[in-house]
Amino acid sequence: MRWLVTLLVLFCASPAGAQYESGEELADMCFGRGTFEGELSEVAAGICWGFITAIGDTMISGHQIFEFRACPPSGAEGVNRGDMIDAVKAHLQSSPEVSEVPAYVVVAKALQERYPCE
Repeated sequence: MRWLVTLLVLFCASPAGAQYESGEELADMCFGRGTFEGELSEVAAGICWGFITAIGDTMISGHQIFEFRACPPSGAEGVNRGDMIDAVKAHLQSSPEVSEVPAYVVVAKALQERYPCE
């Protein structure tokens, strides 16, 4: 997990990391639209996956992001990273307010909704 957090920090500190400060920019990256269309879409999808997974792993391990918390489900199924990514992508598509919200907040809110703490 450390490598994911390190990757996230390095990516966010790079000029490329500044490309999606808002949820809308993250959505463009995750769905391969705008400047991330065509040849860049596969790379952008991988960066999207890493961004969501890094935040998700941090939250599922008990850390709060902004004011959001996520709790892993009990039982043998655990947390599926594909499910985390699907939850965030669904939130990006269904929530018009993501355009003005920082990307990390969009991810944290979507994961809190998917994995609520009781």
